[in-house]
Amino acid sequence: MKRGLALFVLVAAAAAAVWWAGAGKRPPNVVVIAVDTLRADALGCYGAPGDPTPRLDRLAAQGVVFDAAVAAAPWTLPSFASLLTGLYPGAHGAFDVDRRLQDDRFTLAEAFAEHGYRTAAFTAGGWLKESFGFAQGFEVFDEETETGKFREKIDRAVRWADGDDDRPWFLFLHGYDVHSPYAPTTRPPPPEGYEPPGDALADTLIERVEGNRSTTDLPVSDVATAYLTVEPSGGSAALARFRKAYAGWEERFAKPVEELWRRSDDFDDALAWVEANYAAEVRQLDRELGPLLDFLDREDVRGETVVVLVSDHGEGFMEHGVCDHELVEEDVVRVPLVVRAPGVAARRVASPVRGVDLFPTLSALTGAPPPPFAQGRSLLPALLGEELAPEPACSFQHVARAAGGVEASLRLGTWKLVESRRVDGGAALFDLGSAGGETVDRKTEQADRFAWMRKALDRIRDQSDRFHRVHESGPGTLDPETLEELVELGYLGILPPRSAGEDGAGE
Repeated sequence: MKRGLALFVLVAAAAAAVWWAGAGKRPPNVVVIAVDTLRADALGCYGAPGDPTPRLDRLAAQGVVFDAAVAAAPWTLPSFASLLTGLYPGAHGAFDVDRRLQDDRFTLAEAFAEHGYRTAAFTAGGWLKESFGFAQGFEVFDEETETGKFREKIDRAVRWADGDDDRPWFLFLHGYDVHSPYAPTTRPPPPEGYEPPGDALADTLIERVEGNRSTTDLPVSDVATAYLTVEPSGGSAALARFRKAYAGWEERFAKPVEELWRRSDDFDDALAWVEANYAAEVRQLDRELGPLLDFLDREDVRGETVVVLVSDHGEGFMEHGVCDHELVEEDVVRVPLVVRAPGVAARRVASPVRGVDLFPTLSALTGAPPPPFAQGRSLLPALLGEELAPEPACSFQHVARAAGGVEASLRLGTWKLVESRRVDGGAALFDLGSAGGETVDRKTEQADRFAWMRKALDRIRDQSDRFHRVHESGPGTLDPETLEELVELGYLGILPPRSAGEDGAGE
């Protein structure tokens, strides 16, 4: 078993609360349904109107719904690495585009393998690839994808889980179904009088930028909206060309495109169109997860399986000036977290919890080895109806090239500290329980609370940095194929300015 040095409090297996322990029972199966870019409030069980997700809502009604789950980072690589290690990004080291999860980090899959589980991951590639360290502990690691959607993987995953092997199983299933571009099979109707941009604009932008021709006659609103909603015909190669062309077009402006877009006459209608297409993709996701949920509801499976629904981050829709997921505000870092476990009654938990809590929680539910050094805690008491003592829930954005630069946040109860160059004085304090939410800075009237929360954030950051210095993380592999996938997903501004043929050593 891989173990690091004791910079954190050792979590001994003997001290772990084990839900399934006792009467010689076979440990339960575990499936983690990891939906990339899923806002909590896009699901009916989190308040979305119009019954958009009946299948997932049914799962939530049978499980424990955490109303305030906080992602450890606002983008895929560091957030999922935190889910699988119980460590914040600064500690696990996979916090920038040229970093990977190192082999000496003990992962959830390795814990299950040590506990006698068979393990498999079916991912949609992108950041969740073997080259970024995510295959550790998995007997089967399937990262091949054409669409990035769950529908490609579900049949294979179910066949694997339903195979002739008596061992309990751990299944990690991941998809980019609701990641931009939002291009659902059935488009919603546009706002009255609004004509959405289509493939023709994408083709025009590609031709103009690649030919170094003028784009000044192309409406900013149309191009920005197309970037978020158009998936050009021609497959992934065409999408990559379009997104590269968009990046070239965006570089020609002295100001952020979002700022120019907001001034457009049709901005409100365009944003409504963008959000409607995202919502349509969430509805489509709910339908396409049906075969997996049917399998998990099968009589011989349901009573022996823990089901987790989670996301790595949400998505901003200009609440804070960005249509993206690089910031640490609630629309991005508040994510769905639902746990259905045999013998655990349905309930809702209001207290903030964290992505780094998942590994300790599943260890407690199954008896698998807990993370040796964890920055999270087991949520088993909350699953069993007990109150959780307040603990800080943090999010970290380490990528200086991101929209807001290097950022961090800490939430404790309804109070949230944000450190960012985007706020006055570099830091702000918000009361999420008040009408002002994340728009009214209360650091002056709450000076003592503000100072304490900044010190708490510094302590957690320092703890992570000390662990990382001892366990230095190495570079990831931005090979041409991986780089192309990341471009298709829109990771343009944060990718290092280098050619695809270089080794990805980074800044």
